[in-house]
Amino acid sequence: MVGEPLLLNELRTGRQGVKLIRINFSKKHKIVALTLFASMICAFIYASMIAISPSTSDLRFDLEQTRWLISGFSLAVVSMVPASVFLMRRFSTRLLFICGLSFLVLGLPTAALASSFTLLMVLLIVQAIGCGLMLSICQMILLALFPNSASGTVMGMFGLSVAVSTLIATLITQNLTASMGWKPLFWGLLAIVIAVLLCSMNIMDDVLDTEPVLLDVPSLGLCCAGLAGIQYCILNVEYFGLRNPQIAGTLMLSAMALIAFWARQRNSASPLINFQLLRNRSFLPSIILVGVISMIAAAGFFAVRAYMLQVVGFSTSQVNAILILGLLVFGLANPLGGKLLDIFGPKTVVIGSMSALTLSSLCFGILGVSTSIWYVSVIYFVHCLITGLSIMPTFTWGIVSVKKQYQPGANALMMSLRSIAGTLIPAVSVFVLVGTSPHATAISSQASETPSAMGTSIIFASMILMSLLGLVIAIVSFRTKSTGKQVTS
Repeated sequence: MVGEPLLLNELRTGRQGVKLIRINFSKKHKIVALTLFASMICAFIYASMIAISPSTSDLRFDLEQTRWLISGFSLAVVSMVPASVFLMRRFSTRLLFICGLSFLVLGLPTAALASSFTLLMVLLIVQAIGCGLMLSICQMILLALFPNSASGTVMGMFGLSVAVSTLIATLITQNLTASMGWKPLFWGLLAIVIAVLLCSMNIMDDVLDTEPVLLDVPSLGLCCAGLAGIQYCILNVEYFGLRNPQIAGTLMLSAMALIAFWARQRNSASPLINFQLLRNRSFLPSIILVGVISMIAAAGFFAVRAYMLQVVGFSTSQVNAILILGLLVFGLANPLGGKLLDIFGPKTVVIGSMSALTLSSLCFGILGVSTSIWYVSVIYFVHCLITGLSIMPTFTWGIVSVKKQYQPGANALMMSLRSIAGTLIPAVSVFVLVGTSPHATAISSQASETPSAMGTSIIFASMILMSLLGLVIAIVSFRTKSTGKQVTS
């Protein structure tokens, strides 16, 4: 096999016979540390870029231009998810890792110097290409370096790194960029990325299998267009409304593109994404559960924020402190959930976490206008803890249930679904809050600032229903013993 990876303590038989892998214990952990740190940087950049505000001192763009900057960056990241599947199969790990960081090095300083909207848009897309590629390849590197028995722990560490970097990005964008602007942030990130790039040239090695596959350009184009179109509609539906011809037309074309992509993959001898993975009795329920958990987490964040600010009347500082601490709890729960997966297996962890998630969602149903801040805080922290314990074990269970060569495609499906679910729920929540608000008459970016208690109650009820659905799926998926084991078909 071309570009055969050098994995730790593994024997492989090829044309040259059996050979001992040359990556030693020390270098393996250096690669892991480098990969986790790189994923933190990319998650930080992603969280920072989608929080760009027109009120910053050094980005003199109006709300419409700012919205296009955020949309363009998000669409480019989503489009890189399917593209990374081909890239990881065709090119060496070391080359892709260095190229991904190089895109960031290219985009950050030029974005800091950009003086026009068009130039900044192009440069943010360059950064997004690097972010999308790095977030995909980092997960595959970690899974390749560890056996399935330790995959939960290492993926939990990945979840922790992403959550911590998102937390830091939230704090910085809320407190520093309004006064200092974004350009100092670009320069600071540049110095860090350059340091990581130099380290990767000495540390990173080829850890993923490669093969001389050919790029199916039409399939890649259809997939990227479909995913980007859906993401665009979700990001902009609250501004234009679902009946807007631009949104409705884009949504229809995106659906047609994804259907055409699916049909083309079924007849392909070397598909970009093997949809036969959905016949895997472990992967199919796991990808559904990942989507359900992602939607519950997003709905909880959005509804609790609206409830505390507008229904109960907590101060903005109190609400921000609770939400930030909740994100920290979520991140810290990721490695714990991964460790539990390695110890007890997927059946116990998945069913147990979905049961606990159902109970925590039920607790939101008894919130009232006179509920104390302490009760709301405890319930939200418990909810974040349980979602953190459930999301990464469920994700890992699905990925490791398929053959190694199909894991990049499985990861692409998971990441695409998580991205869509994470952006869909806020948009739907806006419709719910606007529809039940006595003060809102139109859908706008400010509509969520006038919610009613009924609106938040509807969102909380939907969380309960989604949790119950997830629990049923988890129980049914483990009805046979073989479901909990690795499926290689």
